[in-house]
Amino acid sequence: MKNKILILLSFAFITLCAGCGSLFIKSVPFSFADNDSNPAKLTFVGSGKTGVRLVDFEGRGITTPLQGTRWESAVRFPAERPLDLRVIVYWDEDRPGDRRRGIFKCPPLEAGKEYKLWFRGNYRNGGWLTLTYASAQDYSSQVLYEQIILPLPQ
Repeated sequence: MKNKILILLSFAFITLCAGCGSLFIKSVPFSFADNDSNPAKLTFVGSGKTGVRLVDFEGRGITTPLQGTRWESAVRFPAERPLDLRVIVYWDEDRPGDRRRGIFKCPPLEAGKEYKLWFRGNYRNGGWLTLTYASAQDYSSQVLYEQIILPLPQ
């Protein structure tokens, strides 16, 4: 009985320590705007089931962060010029192969502003990539730009 209690306490201690380690991970910015002192920030919105993820920008993807750090959710991009962002869109019914990859033709973003990129729609019928300001609570408010995703051919 004492051995079981000792094992359970040891397990609880290890779990607690592992959880505490994540509290010390520092969020750091990731930037594609290398020499831009006032970039725009863009967050790719997604839950575990539906959303949009960045693949790359001009052939450059997001690298692995240094140990003890993680990237902030908002990625910094050069302001005041159009951006071609390669993204993956995924859905609730996501199965291997049910993700769609494409280019989001982002209009020029204002320097110093923060934005969100949302997906709405579904796999078969297509949908929209919607750009909003970061303060938007959902994809239907503060819409700045939308790009259609065509339905799959029948």
